[in-house]
Amino acid sequence: MEDNNTILSSKRETNWYRWSLVVIILLFLIWRVPLVMREAGGQDEEWFAIPGSTIWQEGIPRVPFVPQRNRESAFYNVDKALFALPPLFYYASAPLYAVLPPTYSTTRLVSITAGVGAIILIYLLAWRILNDPLAGVIGTGLFSLSRLLFFPAMISRPD
Repeated sequence: MEDNNTILSSKRETNWYRWSLVVIILLFLIWRVPLVMREAGGQDEEWFAIPGSTIWQEGIPRVPFVPQRNRESAFYNVDKALFALPPLFYYASAPLYAVLPPTYSTTRLVSITAGVGAIILIYLLAWRILNDPLAGVIGTGLFSLSRLLFFPAMISRPD
């Protein structure tokens, strides 16, 4: 009988930590999404927000409004095709343009989703290494408030 009570008790504790993670993620989203949707374009976002839209329309990542012919530039021939960086970010944002307008905010949703993924990974990593779900919750809470996550999760840049 004691073994069953111990198992139920440990399941309740684990569920409490999981619900804490959900609360941290919800607070992160409540705090960040309004900023993401209303903030004006930042540094270099014009280079990283537009290729997802052109992939959705034409199938090629490019920035059509900036013809760059300087061979030493990372953005050489960017109006034809942009391959200066790995294109996963562009291809992840492309389907969003089917239902959302071609704005910076649309592409920023990929960044904020990656931020939520990073929060979950920090929780799992801390729990796995320290074998303590409370450490995962504390680490996740601190990480979700840190400057390390603040800007990358709010701008449309693949870094």
